[in-house]
Amino acid sequence: MNSKLIPVIALIAVVAIAAIAIVAVNGGNDNGSSDKPFEAFTVEDLAGNKVTISKEIKRVAITDVSTLELFATAYGEGWDKVVCMMPADISSRDMSLGSYIEKTWPELSKLPKCPDMFSGFSTNPLSVSEAIIDANPDFVLLAKSYIDYFPGALDGFFNMLKKADIPYFETMFYTWGLSEGIADKNFTPLGKILQKEDRAKDMVKFYDEKLKMVKDRVSGRSGDTIRFYGEVPVEPGTYGTVSAYGFPEIDILGYNIQNDYGGGYNFSFNLEKMIECQADWIVIISTAYYGDKQLTGYFVQKDEKSLQSAMDEYLSRDGWSELDAVKNKHVCFRYGEMRNGLAGLYDLYDLANIVDEKIVSDKELADLTAGLNKFMPWKIDGTFSYVTQ
Repeated sequence: MNSKLIPVIALIAVVAIAAIAIVAVNGGNDNGSSDKPFEAFTVEDLAGNKVTISKEIKRVAITDVSTLELFATAYGEGWDKVVCMMPADISSRDMSLGSYIEKTWPELSKLPKCPDMFSGFSTNPLSVSEAIIDANPDFVLLAKSYIDYFPGALDGFFNMLKKADIPYFETMFYTWGLSEGIADKNFTPLGKILQKEDRAKDMVKFYDEKLKMVKDRVSGRSGDTIRFYGEVPVEPGTYGTVSAYGFPEIDILGYNIQNDYGGGYNFSFNLEKMIECQADWIVIISTAYYGDKQLTGYFVQKDEKSLQSAMDEYLSRDGWSELDAVKNKHVCFRYGEMRNGLAGLYDLYDLANIVDEKIVSDKELADLTAGLNKFMPWKIDGTFSYVTQ
């Protein structure tokens, strides 16, 4: 080798190594942050709170199963490394998903547990804030759907977090899911907080485009508006709450007949109203459990025999055999825990595919699933609907 080239080659090697080192330092997030001093910023959450972040977020307290999915989706790979608290009710709320999380990320089961938010807020809100503070988080995710159940009763809870200088962010898809701008309102500020802004932009774009496609198809659809009866059951033999939980996928695809009956916590439905409402489809939501057996949910293998047996209990209600929806076999079970983030799109596409393949084809449902699987912390894999046979 020419001895004059050796210093040049050595210089190139030094520059290359330095460049690699810079990339390694900046590779911690998708925005290429450097070791510059952190600049505080403020965003707004779904409750209208101003949330000020004054340091890099390295420890996040997850307070509810719904916020777990939202956070893991927003953060992406490595989300489990920054969680410092897990919800206590993850397995009781959804056994199959809880089991999957515990097996896939076993270290999470060793973390401090956030008390069940609903029972905790009902009895002793300060015990919840104390548990959160003890986990020493940099940031707390809260489900606005829970907060809204206790108007004016949680001042002490929030004051303790503020006194401990722990910023919190209230998220909300749930009943607001599939509404205009909802992905942007959740993921854009979270993306900034977590230094995942590029990822947030991709998710918002994906969500908005997929949502617009279905809305456009429905608005251009010919024929009568599809009339839905939706119920969150108490038990097969008893009419349950009907519209308090909100069914955004129904509101997009057709008409929710509960709009004609006052809405809210409606326990007064009966056979007379069922005949009167003339529903084209009957949708039974949140039917994950039947006794000790989970029949719908993430990673639940479809058990046709058990599903139809459970369905038959609903169909045996007095007079239901004479309803047009039952005669036409337009009755379906729907898993009720997908409305807490991007997966709400699957709720919409799956139901659209069931009631009218011209709105969403089998291929379009499969394409959506593949797209969701790129963002979601766990795959859209399991039993999420069942139509009576």
